[in-house]
Amino acid sequence: MKMKLGKYKAFVIVIAMVIAMISAFKFLVYPHHSKYLKMKAQARELDQQLIAINSECVTLNKLVYDLGHDPSAIEKVAREKFGLCKEGERFYRY
Repeated sequence: MKMKLGKYKAFVIVIAMVIAMISAFKFLVYPHHSKYLKMKAQARELDQQLIAINSECVTLNKLVYDLGHDPSAIEKVAREKFGLCKEGERFYRY
């Protein structure tokens, strides 16, 4: 009987330690881990925004270069954005 009581106490101590470890994880580690996951998702979203903005920047830089060096680019912008046309041309709006 004495042997069984010692095993029971050891089992209870092991269970108590496991419960204590789970509680410590829940209160000490989990809040920081969930914050980490939220920040990681936010960083991923910001990276996607950065890629989109860099792509737009490259497009605008190309447009600026073309406007400074290519007369046909200037004509295209004048026609599309400002509705201008050459002398003798007719402007049709549809």
